Amino acid sequence: ARTLNDNQMALNYLDSLMDYHHSVGSCYPANHLLKAQFMEQMGRFEDACEVYKSYAHINDSIRSAELDEQLSKYTVQFEVDKLELRAEVNRNLFITSVIVGCLVLILLIVITFYYMRSLSLNRKLDAANKAVIKASHMKSSFIQHITHEIRTPLNSIVGFASIIAELDDREERQEYLAIMQENTELLLQLISDILDLAKIEAGTLDYNM
Repeated sequence: ARTLNDNQMALNYLDSLMDYHHSVGSCYPANHLLKAQFMEQMGRFEDACEVYKSYAHINDSIRSAELDEQLSKYTVQFEVDKLELRAEVNRNLFITSVIVGCLVLILLIVITFYYMRSLSLNRKLDAANKAVIKASHMKSSFIQHITHEIRTPLNSIVGFASIIAELDDREERQEYLAIMQENTELLLQLISDILDLAKIEAGTLDYNM
């Protein structure tokens, strides 16, 4: 019909085609554009304007529907990306929490180790301090006793020596000399015992089993 320049036949065909599309729920904006062009060629300008308006309305509706579909698609993709990003953030937070928890646990273990070690060292230091104090007391007590033990024979020796110097009786002098000899031997034995004790403490004493 278009080739034969039969615009009316073309309009009739387009109307029937558009009715068919409408019956099956379809719509092609190009058919409205062709119809408006044929009416314009036929001089039906007012009708052509109406069809042009219908074409523009349908075309805008289709473009709006396409935009809505794209927007819906992008929205869904955005929500998916958002969920994936949130899952990744949660995963990173979980990993970070685990790492921080492990570091805190290791730090607590190290602090506990050094705290227990410090307590053990303090206990050992306290025991050593008590041992030093006890040894000091024992040393003082030993010095007091040994001083007394040494002073006793020395007093005897010095006392009898002064007495002998004033005696004329030979028998009495011999008796006092025997007492002085006995105390001298006792004093020598005490000094020998003190030397042996010092060697024992120094670990240099030779034992005769």
